[in-house]
Amino acid sequence: MWTAYQMSRLSGIAWQWAGFGEHQAAWLGGISGIAYQSIIEMQDGFSAEWALV
Repeated sequence: MWTAYQMSRLSGIAWQWAGFGEHQAAWLGGISGIAYQSIIEMQDGFSAEWALV
């Protein structure tokens, strides 16, 4: 959860820097953080090294 929060926060700052409004940047930052963390979790779940076989 900490990584998803930090990625969302930093991504939101980056979206604001790119010219998006504060509200849009917050939404995009949240989506970016969740997407980033979801990819990592899916790779963990389907990795042969971590899967319970």
